[in-house]
Amino acid sequence: MTRKAQWKQPDGEGGYDVMHHETSAEMVKYGGGTVKDFLDASASSSLFVRALATAEDEFTARTVLQVSKENYFDECGDRWSPTGAMLSEDQKKFGSTSLYLNGSTSYLKRVQNVTLGGKDFTIACWVYSAAGTPSSNHIFFCWGDSDNRFGVCRTSANKLAWFATTGGTSQWAAADWTETFPTSEWIHVEIDYRNSDKKMFLFINGVLKNTQTISALGTAMTNLFYIGTGGHNTALAFKGYVDEFLIIEKLLHTAAFTPPTAPYAVDDKNIALLHFGIDKVQDETGAIWYNNAASFFTTQKKFGTKSLYVNDTFLQRVSKLKLGGKDFTIACWVYSTAGTPSGRNQVFFCWGDSSNRFGLCRNTSNLIAWFAAAGGTSQWAAADMASPLTFTTGAWIHVEIGYRNSDKKMFLFVNGVLNDTQTFSALGTAMNLPFYISNAGHNTTLTFNGYIDEFIITEELLHDADFTPPTEPYSVDGKTLAHFSFE
Repeated sequence: MTRKAQWKQPDGEGGYDVMHHETSAEMVKYGGGTVKDFLDASASSSLFVRALATAEDEFTARTVLQVSKENYFDECGDRWSPTGAMLSEDQKKFGSTSLYLNGSTSYLKRVQNVTLGGKDFTIACWVYSAAGTPSSNHIFFCWGDSDNRFGVCRTSANKLAWFATTGGTSQWAAADWTETFPTSEWIHVEIDYRNSDKKMFLFINGVLKNTQTISALGTAMTNLFYIGTGGHNTALAFKGYVDEFLIIEKLLHTAAFTPPTAPYAVDDKNIALLHFGIDKVQDETGAIWYNNAASFFTTQKKFGTKSLYVNDTFLQRVSKLKLGGKDFTIACWVYSTAGTPSGRNQVFFCWGDSSNRFGLCRNTSNLIAWFAAAGGTSQWAAADMASPLTFTTGAWIHVEIGYRNSDKKMFLFVNGVLNDTQTFSALGTAMNLPFYISNAGHNTTLTFNGYIDEFIITEELLHDADFTPPTEPYSVDGKTLAHFSFE
């Protein structure tokens, strides 16, 4: 995780110097002093100093210094203490980095113990192996100690397996269920616990692989939690990469499901959520968004000096967005130089998940189309539109979706012209769901290739008939839920 704490020190000339306590050479401890002390005492011609001085980013500098972050902070504000664990750009499921574990002396340990049991919970993550068949079990994660524990591992026979012990007695182990571990690819691993019948479910890539009963979890227990090793035996260390690690007090699944295609969103039921290197950006309302490798470019812009460039990349609002039960509007400008998309729609924006959603896209027929689903059932798609418009490349196009709660009507405008009207009754009741720019939350392959500028979400119906597209940037008011000028 990247921490953003700043200390602003007056410089005596009316300004101030900014110090980042987590990364500043004056603050980071090294070799009995600080990094600054060490550098000041080193010969300027040293290859070591040259390598450190030319390091392009924090990861490279830490590699030269052979030190890891002192602490990782998750999205819940809790600390994880690393032993030899580092962020790496070599593999990543989302964002630009993942957590690399070297298989011998590296793992993360949550500083505060984790309380599980007595209620439903889910633990999930993505793992990627960087080694051949291990000589011992490689544990992806483990909650517990020598007497009470459970976790998931890759065995010395190159099998995926899970294990559990309560009161010092094994409840089940690898022999109860095994499957060959696929190497050199990202694998989604999930454990779900249902407290009503004390059942635990193991899913690999969304497929239910095993079900077991663990009665001891009917009573809550507080214990250690490790990523990359077992608390009862830290020698059982995983070699590879871990990304998108989640612990949540919810039962997410009891039957087969489609693995997540985007980072998990922050939820009030989260116990822990680690993204391992997804940058964040703040919009003009103060809302925080995960930046999954999107860029701000001057190449094209509708207003100002920059726009958002997306090329199979996207932004995702950190907190879910509540829409419905009242009027709202979503609007932005889009620009693409690419030809007709091949084999997939390109989504400008999308609110929702696999069950409930709506959004706007450029489809494989090069038409501007919108889509919606409620309760897992499609409400409409391009074929239902009265007169879908051809997407024009090499030009800025204004798109807008408005919702009128009084009659549950939605309006689609392209360059200010009403293009289609549909009814979306499910929005009569507010729902709190993820929101994405240049992505469909139910399928992250449906990203837009091009530029987006002046993006706004407001709790106001701006139009229900033709209008002249805005000739200047939007302004923020008390009804604005999101606004990006991408400056």
